[in-house]
Amino acid sequence: MPYCNASARFRQPTANEDPNDRLAVERGEREFSEVRVSMRQQSARGEALTFGTAAVGAFRCRLSGDADFEPQPEWRASIKLDSEDRWREYTVRRVAPLGLGYTVLDVERV
Repeated sequence: MPYCNASARFRQPTANEDPNDRLAVERGEREFSEVRVSMRQQSARGEALTFGTAAVGAFRCRLSGDADFEPQPEWRASIKLDSEDRWREYTVRRVAPLGLGYTVLDVERV
């Protein structure tokens, strides 16, 4: 399957603990600036190799080195293909540096 150009907004989960009450944890997300990515849907074989099973909505996302952050597993991403009008939600499952300033992310639709 060919890659499709898209815009992406990545969000890093955060947790702030109250120093006086260790059970009180405030959860949130840190959002990064919008970046350009390329996406393609994974084949059934690729899904099995990446996730250990067939996963509905598994995609490979290629991020250029222009980003001022490095996504990590369990980060969230809102991604909108150039050919679509709506944003879709994904979770980053695996991150692998590709070289030449690119990073490959395996993401799963939420």
